[in-house]
Amino acid sequence: MFLLRPEYTHLRSKGRPVRRLLFLQMFPVLVLGLGQGTGWTADPVADKTVQQALHTLLLTADNRGPQSVGLALRRYQTAKALRDDSDTSYTYAIVLLRLTKTKEALAQLAQATEKQHVSAAQAQVALLMSQKQWTVATEHIEKYSDWLRDDNPRWKDDEARDQFAEWIGRAISVGQIVGANASEVERFNRLDQRVRGLMPLTRREAYIRGFDAVLQEEEGLANTTEVVQTEEEKKRDEAIAAEKNRLKNEQDKTKGDRENLIQTAEEWKKTLDNKLTEFGKQLGLMEKEWNTLDQRRQTLERSILLAQQEQQLLFNRYEALSSNNGNTNRNIPNPRQQTQLQQIDRELGTRQQQILQYQQDRNRTMTSMNQQYQQAQVVIAQRQNLVADYERATGQLVQKDESLKKWNDRLQKKEKDVVDGAKGKVVAVQTLDQRRKSVGTYLIMDWEAERQRLLLATQPD
Repeated sequence: MFLLRPEYTHLRSKGRPVRRLLFLQMFPVLVLGLGQGTGWTADPVADKTVQQALHTLLLTADNRGPQSVGLALRRYQTAKALRDDSDTSYTYAIVLLRLTKTKEALAQLAQATEKQHVSAAQAQVALLMSQKQWTVATEHIEKYSDWLRDDNPRWKDDEARDQFAEWIGRAISVGQIVGANASEVERFNRLDQRVRGLMPLTRREAYIRGFDAVLQEEEGLANTTEVVQTEEEKKRDEAIAAEKNRLKNEQDKTKGDRENLIQTAEEWKKTLDNKLTEFGKQLGLMEKEWNTLDQRRQTLERSILLAQQEQQLLFNRYEALSSNNGNTNRNIPNPRQQTQLQQIDRELGTRQQQILQYQQDRNRTMTSMNQQYQQAQVVIAQRQNLVADYERATGQLVQKDESLKKWNDRLQKKEKDVVDGAKGKVVAVQTLDQRRKSVGTYLIMDWEAERQRLLLATQPD
């Protein structure tokens, strides 16, 4: 979510203040505000009319139905006729974002930034970075950092300048952290050098503060990930130790039972036959259960592969549609293209959830197979001990039956799969790793929270 703070204001040289709503979040990242661009009109009656028009526009997103986009456009046109400024464009952009019209919203944000609307610039850069449009994002960041020059009269005070300089530092630092490859990271490294060199000395400290804050946040997440990983490994080791202890107790019990047996050769033979039959039944049931689990594992692995292939196809479709849209800041995709992009984005999320669910099911299946493996080891050990005792007592050799050989061969083949399955990262660690490489972790975007703040700011008296 956005962290909205009263002291974060947009560049303006005049205009009365507007009401503020404070939202607290973990990271002080993106600060937005209405009435911080061109300033409110000096006419109280006209000012009230404009606020009412903007308030009505913001209410459009209360019901995100099929007619909402058209209604939002009409209400925007009404507000624009009353006052055509960056605040109006920014308000419309927030509504479009709530209606999942990202491309159209970016166009409105671009209009607002032409008049140095700080909130619009921050939202625009955060969106571009979340879409991995690194080149365009760096160009905008460099352009907006020039707003901080000392001879720019549009800032209301030094505090506002410092806050924007701090945000610029955050954005560039985020680019270095989440870059997917070396070229992307190097692009933000070069941008950092240029911006630091051109940054006014009076803003350098604020810029560095924002830049370093992101590094500290990422380090905190890394430490948290390490702690979670350690805790999960500890739980897994404890579970394995408990299982081994249980098996040892069962083996000790079997050993004690064997030591108490003093039987004649005939009694041994009868006992042996009965026990072999019992062991055969146990191994048969275990074999059936193993086959069931193994079939489920194979099914889940095929499902994971199929979902990943579908995910890649969806991603390719998304990239193809996006590339057909041209320059994001100048062209607005048609409704059909935008609907397709939204549908693909939802389907991508669904596929990701399916993959995670399949992986969790597979891990649970592998755990059950591991338990079957341990239980089979106990049965086999008991059977072998009984046969050894019989051979020593009667001098007769007992041939290993085919079922025992089958289990030994299968266990040797499957043991590696069981061990590899236990080595995978747990879901909690995977989630933390994803957060560390997500733009939204550091430049948080909650359009609904911003819309609610703007609703309060434009609420009629």
